[in-house]
Amino acid sequence: MVERTEGWRLSCEFNTDLYERRTVAGLLARFVVLLADALAAPDTRIADLQLLTPDDHAELTRLRALPRTELAGETVLDMFADQVARTPNAVAVACGGASLTYDALDLRSTQLARELRVTAGPGARVGIFLERSIDAIVAMLAVVKSGNAYVALDPALERTMEVIPGTDLSAIVTRSAYAEQLAVTGLPLMFLNAAPAGHQDHGELTPVSSDDVASVMERCSTSSRPSASVRALPIVIRCWPLRRLPMTSRPSTCSFRLPSAPSW
Repeated sequence: MVERTEGWRLSCEFNTDLYERRTVAGLLARFVVLLADALAAPDTRIADLQLLTPDDHAELTRLRALPRTELAGETVLDMFADQVARTPNAVAVACGGASLTYDALDLRSTQLARELRVTAGPGARVGIFLERSIDAIVAMLAVVKSGNAYVALDPALERTMEVIPGTDLSAIVTRSAYAEQLAVTGLPLMFLNAAPAGHQDHGELTPVSSDDVASVMERCSTSSRPSASVRALPIVIRCWPLRRLPMTSRPSTCSFRLPSAPSW
């Protein structure tokens, strides 16, 4: 933000490999709404200020009008298995020019889940030390299928290695390229460099309980000595609105989000 004679000018520089122009434009539009509301009512608490644009309100109205489907007790894995059965050959995830169908994603994640059952659990925390990629999605699903909880670890962040000791991990899923870097943790490393070769089948895994934890989020402190605080996200879908949003065969960005309670 820069102050000029005619007023304040707001601009934003962003990485086009990570964000689309419309995404950043939407963020700026919401920031303008926030500023306008703060100026109109300066005594209002930040939590009570308006943030959504007219387009946001219109989209929420459209989503509220969608047909409702009860999801009580349904888990992420239930929804994924249902989608695999409906559209096995549809693209499930795409990133960097590569893609996996729902059937292939199910195969790869099940194979890794079996290995994780031997190495780490169930009931343990498994780190995923991978960059943004299809393999990261495979690893997330596999950890949940194995009855464990995954902890996402970003190799690009300098403080990640300092946080690992506080996350109580039983194993780390990664690539062989990170083997030397992760050797200092003393944890078992499972390498996910490519799709497993040879004949495989989906097979059956030990059922995952609706009380199991799907993911643990670690939050770094800003002090000179990094520490991690954790927040468990349940595998059962309790916090979503009671409706199923339509799933299409057209992938968007490479992302995977498990249900969670409202952010702190």
